[in-house]
Amino acid sequence: MKAFYIEKAHATMRYNDFPGRDQPIVFIHGLGCAGSFDYPQVAAQAELQKHRCIIVDLLGAGYSDKPPYFSYTVSAHAEYLADFVAALHLHDFVLFGHSLGGAIAIALAGKCRERVNRLL
Repeated sequence: MKAFYIEKAHATMRYNDFPGRDQPIVFIHGLGCAGSFDYPQVAAQAELQKHRCIIVDLLGAGYSDKPPYFSYTVSAHAEYLADFVAALHLHDFVLFGHSLGGAIAIALAGKCRERVNRLL
């Protein structure tokens, strides 16, 4: 897994970045699960193997840090994820959110609409 340090939260978010030449897809998991546990099987599907698949563990989930003073709101997650997609220089990418991840994906798309091609 890779790591992205979130300055404002003094915490590290972990993520998987599976290579591919086609349009990148960023996966945001829902409450009670983690991208590292639930989405590698999705990224391995034949239909997605040509895509770069980036699977995050939100703060508080999976292998990411669980900072006690982070607010864990939709907008707080979207804020550090906007910094994350900028740091990865992502453009024209697909944003996939499930359950709580869907609400975070909507907020994130609003923060970086010039970078997002599609929201699922």
